[in-house]
Amino acid sequence: MAGLTKKLKTVWFDHRTDLPQWISVGIGQAVAEWAVLERELEEVIRILLDDEIEQVRILVNTMNVRARDATIKHLVESHLLYGKLKRGDLWRFNRLSKKIERYQTNRDMLAHGLWCKFGKSWFVLQVRQTRVVPELRPTLKNLSRATLPQRQKITRAKLRSICRQIVALAKRLEKYGKRVERALATFAQLRSTPPKYTRRRHDYRPEPRRKAP
Repeated sequence: MAGLTKKLKTVWFDHRTDLPQWISVGIGQAVAEWAVLERELEEVIRILLDDEIEQVRILVNTMNVRARDATIKHLVESHLLYGKLKRGDLWRFNRLSKKIERYQTNRDMLAHGLWCKFGKSWFVLQVRQTRVVPELRPTLKNLSRATLPQRQKITRAKLRSICRQIVALAKRLEKYGKRVERALATFAQLRSTPPKYTRRRHDYRPEPRRKAP
């Protein structure tokens, strides 16, 4: 392994917390949007169980995103087994599941990463999950970030993009829940209906270009 380390490019990372406001706001927005996404997963579970909000909240209270994701898949399979849902419903959620896993990496990067500034640019240090290391192939394809952290350059555009992705996925989960709810309602009158959520969100459209003086 000593020979492989010569192929790696590493940099000293001076951890800082004197972040500019645009980064602090961006982290907060991404974390807040992700919390709403987790709530949408809870709502899909409630629809599939056809139970009261309080009971489902108690059930999923200690579930992380992966556990909620797996629970939804199992419930959809159960309904599919008894003919209440179709194979396409499972296929659609499996597609959403892959995006959830990918987007959580970005969310965790912002929520748990360490920050540093090189020149005029800010970087976040990822220390969780794994990274691709093409320079170490064929000996190693992936390497744990605990072993070799990975830095990512963060810009205003990058932060807005992450937030937009989370919002778009949360909306798709909401749409999926309504679709499943309509399908289940054709077999029996549903026992529980939730209050109407406003789901107000921040506008993450790109900032307008500044005119040259």
